[in-house]
Amino acid sequence: MNFVEELRWRGMLQDIMPGTEELLNKEQVTAYLGIDPTADSLHIGHLCGVMILRHLQRCGHKPLALIGGATGMIGDPSGKSAERNLLNEETLRHNQACIKEQLAKFLDFESDVPNRAELVNNYDWMKEFSFLDFVREVGKHITVNYMMAKDSVKRRLNGEARDGLSFTEFTYQLLQGYDFLHLYETKGCKLQMGGSDQWGNITTGAELIRRTNGGEVFALTCPLITKADGGKFGKTESGNIWLDPRYTSPYKFYQFWLNVSDSDAERYIKIFTSIEKEEIEALVLDTPEKLTQSLRSGSNVGRLTVDREAVTSYIRHILATGEKSFEGMRIAVDCANGSASATAEKLFTGLGAKVYLLSCEPDGTNINDSCGSTHLEQLSNFVKANSCDLGIAFDGDADRCLAVDENGTVVDGDKLIAIFAKDMSERGRLADNAAVVTVMTNIGFSFFAKENGIKMITTKVGDRYILEQMLAGGYSLGGEQSGHIIFRDFASTGDGQLTAIQLLSVMKRSGKKLSELAELMERYPQVMINVKISPRWKEAWKNIPEIEEIIENKEKELDGSGRILVRESGTEPLIRVMIEGKLFETINEMAVEIADVIRRCCPEI
Repeated sequence: MNFVEELRWRGMLQDIMPGTEELLNKEQVTAYLGIDPTADSLHIGHLCGVMILRHLQRCGHKPLALIGGATGMIGDPSGKSAERNLLNEETLRHNQACIKEQLAKFLDFESDVPNRAELVNNYDWMKEFSFLDFVREVGKHITVNYMMAKDSVKRRLNGEARDGLSFTEFTYQLLQGYDFLHLYETKGCKLQMGGSDQWGNITTGAELIRRTNGGEVFALTCPLITKADGGKFGKTESGNIWLDPRYTSPYKFYQFWLNVSDSDAERYIKIFTSIEKEEIEALVLDTPEKLTQSLRSGSNVGRLTVDREAVTSYIRHILATGEKSFEGMRIAVDCANGSASATAEKLFTGLGAKVYLLSCEPDGTNINDSCGSTHLEQLSNFVKANSCDLGIAFDGDADRCLAVDENGTVVDGDKLIAIFAKDMSERGRLADNAAVVTVMTNIGFSFFAKENGIKMITTKVGDRYILEQMLAGGYSLGGEQSGHIIFRDFASTGDGQLTAIQLLSVMKRSGKKLSELAELMERYPQVMINVKISPRWKEAWKNIPEIEEIIENKEKELDGSGRILVRESGTEPLIRVMIEGKLFETINEMAVEIADVIRRCCPEI
């Protein structure tokens, strides 16, 4: 039984570190999940985590249920509006005993099997830890900047909670991180699991282990469970739905599940039961009224409907991420006749700016047609002709954003990332002071990063590789030259309109023109030559001495003032020769020489 696949089909998998599934398929893994001990009963809000532990054990792995006795005393900043009440040790131990009794209905604590469950309490190893010892042995390994960059902390600091964030709560992620380190060293625990709101805390633990002893650990989270209408799951007007019949009678417990909506029923059966996939599918198919409800007939067949509330919610979210007013700014926005056409006008005019919309009339055939981020000539000319402060261009699905400055000069994704990295670093918002980019990022970004003390994390080409690296390292900013930029504090993928609002916000805060901001990074000339080869050379070319020699010689000639990247295409029988440097003529000559050697050594036929 594949644990990750089990969670995936049940809808119980949100984020997962690269390599986690491979580890679970390779060996028996010890994993833990934390439980809040502030009451002597679990409620159904805990059930998703409990079921994850149950599935883990069913798949042959060893579950650790961690009672957060120490951390539960101080509160968790992940979206809460107030600190938890302090517990004394007597109450804590009572709650622990009651919770274990409930967990025993789901997990095997008693048998002699190698993967029997264990209950641990972080109070047991934290209670003797002095403040000075903790600061000396643990605190020195994680920077304040790294901790400040986490979503859970920033929400409290940004005023979403009336009372802000206490120092006690601020330390929560480091305490939780130490739990992971302790269990890694004492129990061989390599995997931490939790709700998606815990991702920041979990990755802090992984980073702490890496920095203290170089260990490699993994993480996965489940989505926060909500109702179909977006409301909070697990509560009624009278409060939590408890598992203990002292607090929620069996009748009320039954009524809660009876009253869930039809649209929620299938999802909840997958999450909160151990019923197998085939049986659940049969249950769904045996409910014809559900099928007929989802069918459309008559004039509704094939019709497109727009959820107006969804648009409003999206715009509200984007606006909440940046400055609140751009009064007096003149902005040209090219929607590429794509998805941004439905939102751009409302989004940008809501900020008080004078907005000119271009290519905002999709007809089903004109998407990206000589417009948008792939064709910037129209936007550049418009900005200059109409004295705009800047132009913004999206692609068809609006996940990318490029810009032109007030002079009509293109500002590509590399320069945008540099602008954002500098701004976020200065405001303490750049996690680990690092930006994730690809091997195709212009070398000018590398020089910019060195000058400004920013770490440059490089991945393969493709936004999925960028996201994987960001998740693995807990980084907050990443992207590509094409304008696909990810702000992990606000979204888990590229969003062109989010990028645009962040750019406008930087301009607003700095008081600088876009042309001035773009001067942060010098873009070096680039030459690219594609050499066609026979498929048989796809890997063999790397081991040809003549090719190795000419690349090495040309790198010596550049002497650190540029770079050479030679790689095979992932989809075509091509070797791509890319060189960047100060003088176009020089690097072009180098690229031609390298390409000629490759053609001679790896003929197409």
